[in-house]
Amino acid sequence: GLRHMESLENRAMLAVHDGGLPNSDSVYTFELTPEFDSIVIESGADNTALGQITASNTGNTNVTPISETFTRFTDLVIDISNINSDESEITIDVTGASSLEDTGLAYMTIRGHNGVDRIHLSEAAIRGVSLEIDSAGGVDELIGTMTSNSVDSSLWTITHSDGGFWNVGDDVSAVFRNVENLTGAAGHDDLFRFQDNGRLAGIVTGQDDDFDSIELTVSASNSPRVVFF
Repeated sequence: GLRHMESLENRAMLAVHDGGLPNSDSVYTFELTPEFDSIVIESGADNTALGQITASNTGNTNVTPISETFTRFTDLVIDISNINSDESEITIDVTGASSLEDTGLAYMTIRGHNGVDRIHLSEAAIRGVSLEIDSAGGVDELIGTMTSNSVDSSLWTITHSDGGFWNVGDDVSAVFRNVENLTGAAGHDDLFRFQDNGRLAGIVTGQDDDFDSIELTVSASNSPRVVFF
């Protein structure tokens, strides 16, 4: 069900939102309100079975951050679609060295808004969780991050207009729609694979000192050809 965000001062007095309790909803929905421009989602540092969502205003310290703690929900929905501003920029950071799967999550959905959505995804945090992102309107960016000791490959597959998948190894898969810009993971080689109908309104960005590449599939006289850059 929909959870109302609480100030950090009150959080210590609250019980954890527990989706495993009788009559609990299996879906945890977190809606952002207009005074905030940043959301951080992560597993607890001391107890990875607890997930934490913190919203803050990075440009105004007078706005008190708010936080929610959850566990044993199957689905997590991060919803900022109610922010009705084409000029606003909101950062969503799914981070942490432990997977949100430890909290009980199997599915996660991020619903963007009509402004700029800048979404950072840690492969460690979403490992084992099925993630779907719809950034809605605006000019948005999806940024991959990977742990320094990860040996898995980072593959971005653009299957249609501003949409596709990000895969890291066999256990990380994020589906994205309405995302115009993609940025590869620093310290790792990224492959951006454009399928025949794949296209982006924005750009793909690699990282210094990484061996990043672009693969294009083009059709000429009904014969597909793969071109690397």
